[in-house]
Amino acid sequence: MSKQKYQAVWRQPATETHGFPKLMVHDNIQSGSINVRGTRLPLWAIITTVINEGWAAVEKGWCPKEYNYSKQDLAHFLYCLLEQRGEFGRLLLLLANVEKPEYHGDSSWWEVTSARDRVMKQLQRCLDALNQIGQ
Repeated sequence: MSKQKYQAVWRQPATETHGFPKLMVHDNIQSGSINVRGTRLPLWAIITTVINEGWAAVEKGWCPKEYNYSKQDLAHFLYCLLEQRGEFGRLLLLLANVEKPEYHGDSSWWEVTSARDRVMKQLQRCLDALNQIGQ
C-alpha cells in the first residue's frame, strides 16, 4: 500500500471536529491528535505527566488554564471514554494495544496490515452490534 493511501485517516480538506466539550481533532494540528480546543496541546502529551506527577506539573509545563481546561475536564473525558462496554470497550483496548510502539515500530498502526485487519474486524463487530439494536 502506498503512503498516499495512508492519508485516508485524515480528512481532505482538513477538518476541525468538536466531538467532546473543550476538545477537538483537527487534521492539520498535531497529526490529527485529540487536542484541547483552540490549541496545539494534545492529550497524549499531558496524560503521563498528570498520572505520574499530578495536575500541578501539567499546569507548570503546559498552562492549560490559559485554555480553560482543567483536571476535572480531563477526568470527565477519560471517564466517558472508559465507560464503554462490550464490543466498544474491546475496540478501545484493541486501539490502545495496536498503538503501542512495540506493536508497530516506527510505522503508524494503520500501516501494519495485521493491526489494520484486527481493527477493521472489531469495528465490524461494533457495527453489527449497532445494527442488531437498530432492528
